[in-house]
Amino acid sequence: MIATALTIGILESETVHLSGPFLYGNENGVSLILEKENDTFEIQPGKQIIINDKIYTYKSVDMASQTLLLENSSLPLGDVSAINYITGTKMKERGLKGLKTGGMVGVAVGAVLGSYEGYYHYLALTVPMCAAVDGVAFGIVGAGIGYKEKKTQTYSLGENGWKITNE
Repeated sequence: MIATALTIGILESETVHLSGPFLYGNENGVSLILEKENDTFEIQPGKQIIINDKIYTYKSVDMASQTLLLENSSLPLGDVSAINYITGTKMKERGLKGLKTGGMVGVAVGAVLGSYEGYYHYLALTVPMCAAVDGVAFGIVGAGIGYKEKKTQTYSLGENGWKITNE
């Protein structure tokens, strides 16, 4: 009984870490290891991935039953043809695109307003002011739209693609 209690204590304190979650009862915490030729990519538990156009939170992989364990569900590895790893959002790209578009629209609006009824001497004021205001407004809207869009890296699984190499 003392040896059993000591073994349980050592394993629970993670002083000794056995290979495979089934050996110590914790089904979480096993990284998903993908390999292709000389490249290796590792997905840590708790990271978001997209499989079949649905966003999941990765928990673990059980190679014995060929199952990908996800938060609130699981998928057989045979049903997974590609894993899209979420690397961030498109906020920066969309914000810069909105800033540029808004600046161009602002220049056009400023030119029209400054040249109305021959007030060409106001072009030096209206063009930069309209370009700045429209650029900032469009940039903020673009960044807001980009915040909701996910930027992903696709890992296609298959014979000539990436392979899951967890053992």
